[in-house]
Amino acid sequence: MKSLVLAASLATALQITHKRVTLPSGQRLEWLTCIPAARPFAPPPKDVVCVHGTFHGAWCWEPWLERFASEHGVKAHALSLRGTSASPCEEKAVKLSTHARDLTEAIEAELGANARPALVAHSFGGPVALDAVATGLDVEAVALLCSVPPSGNKPGTFGVDTLRRRS
Repeated sequence: MKSLVLAASLATALQITHKRVTLPSGQRLEWLTCIPAARPFAPPPKDVVCVHGTFHGAWCWEPWLERFASEHGVKAHALSLRGTSASPCEEKAVKLSTHARDLTEAIEAELGANARPALVAHSFGGPVALDAVATGLDVEAVALLCSVPPSGNKPGTFGVDTLRRRS
């Protein structure tokens, strides 16, 4: 009986698809997707796009994509920003505005021009997501997880000195 249950659960295991999205600039970005199992009589699943932080890529979201899809019934996506190992580029440095434009263009290419995904952004992904929204990306919601502040990671951005001055 246990082997039958295990076989059934493996048959319904969610899969993460890996692909490359080509942007209008010609830049190619890695795009991961995990689609939830069909649920009878449920509304169509919403899209959630995850944006990684510095020194990471879409790979860091893989366990979360499966969890978002299986437990919350959303279509979960993640992309690797330009200049990461999965989305290499010629530039030695990439501006925040370029990452924001790439995010918007990747969402439009993969989800359609009228898509309104929720964004989940970690660390440096926070300013990227906020800049994309500020420049026109229409989203359902934005969740910032340990985000870099909009002012950047400059010395003294926030720390003991900041706390002392506010006291």
